[in-house]
Amino acid sequence: MAITYTWNVDSMDVAKSDSGKTDVIKSVHWRYIGREDEFNASVYGQVMLDDPTDDFIDFQSVTSDQVIAWTKAKIFTGEDEAPTEDTLTAALEAQINNQKAPAVVSKVPDAWVA
Repeated sequence: MAITYTWNVDSMDVAKSDSGKTDVIKSVHWRYIGREDEFNASVYGQVMLDDPTDDFIDFQSVTSDQVIAWTKAKIFTGEDEAPTEDTLTAALEAQINNQKAPAVVSKVPDAWVA
C-alpha cells in the first residue's frame, strides 16, 4: 500500500482583537501526516500569519483548506534553506520506512529472558 499524506491544523492562536477586527488568527499549529497500513509519521510546526488585510475572513467562516493554504505559503517560501513539500514528504517516508525495517532495535540475549 502507498503512503497517504494529509495536512492537519492542530490549533490556532487567535487574538480577540487586532487592527479593528475580532478573532484574528495570529499563528497556526500544523501537522503533516503520513500513513501506510499501521505505520504513522508526522512533522509538526507553527507559523505566524501576517496582520489582517482588507480581504480578512471572519474566524467562523474560515475553512481548514484556507488555513492550510496560508500555512503552506509561510512554510514553502522558496527561499534558500526553506523546506519544500517534497522534503517533508521524504522525511515522513523515511520515518515510516524506519518503522517497517528499523536500523536499530532494542534487544537482550535470549538467555537473559526469564
